[in-house]
Amino acid sequence: MTDESLSGGGKTPSQRPAGGEAEVGASGSAAAVAAPGEGESPEKSIAASMPRWIEKVASDLSASLGRKVSGRVAQVLSPDTGAFAALFSPPLVVVRTTVRAGGLCAAGLLAAGQDGALTLAAAKSGREKASGLDDASLAAFSAIAREIGNSLQALWSGETRCAIAVETAGAQSADAPPEGFSAGRAVVAEVSMEIDGQAATVRVVFGDSLAEFLSCRHAAGPVANEGRSAVSLDRILRVSVPVVVEIARRRTTVKEVVSFKPGTVIEFDKKSDDLLELTAGKARIGKGEAVKIGESFGLRVAEVGTVQERIKSLGKKTQAD
Repeated sequence: MTDESLSGGGKTPSQRPAGGEAEVGASGSAAAVAAPGEGESPEKSIAASMPRWIEKVASDLSASLGRKVSGRVAQVLSPDTGAFAALFSPPLVVVRTTVRAGGLCAAGLLAAGQDGALTLAAAKSGREKASGLDDASLAAFSAIAREIGNSLQALWSGETRCAIAVETAGAQSADAPPEGFSAGRAVVAEVSMEIDGQAATVRVVFGDSLAEFLSCRHAAGPVANEGRSAVSLDRILRVSVPVVVEIARRRTTVKEVVSFKPGTVIEFDKKSDDLLELTAGKARIGKGEAVKIGESFGLRVAEVGTVQERIKSLGKKTQAD
């Protein structure tokens, strides 16, 4: 598949690659990339981080395979519906990944065309490259995907200072985006890899929640900044905060408050069918509608900020505390 088919021809804002090419290898280092600033999109954050991540993966694969492995980030983008569907035509060999950190659970994919998958499978198994996919090739591709997941797990845990687990499923063929991946919100990184001169194109697909979570390490605060203490993402995720549902609010005089008595009716401007405000740790994070759960009160969330926005708000509170 060409770069043009990946981006759907003309590059709209939702499809435009977020970063240029950067090549890394097991024996070299990635070019310096500026850390994403506050408010940057997950797409831009991942584009800035991918060369460093691929350098780690290439180094680990070189050590485990005993081969020279290098990788080049070709492009990082958030494709629209048509371009996202085109990724799977012809079908890709995919390994679904699940990333867990604290109470968060997010999905990703490691995908390759048949030729790329067979190249990686041969490198892992040490056998001649097969002419077609079989159970042995799928098992070998699953194994190398697991090694890539382990490399990223170690790297992400160190960068976020949070206990992260990356779990991989078995490889399978897919001719359409798996359930749970939204076009326009998922971030796709195309990586050109070489193993002893054999080329293989791999696509790393970050589900929207995973993309937001990985960019949150910048919102939570630096891991190290010239000796200043840092607030780790792990610390933020473990903080206990009050969750409050606010029905309505108004200002009044102390004189009126003193006059309250049983039976007093207090009128608010808020309409009875308006959504209720949801706050956590004094930060407004969403809205919802009241529901009855047995004999208890509950809230059905109708609107909520992104994972990045929520952690950023709670991270500021943790730093203040």
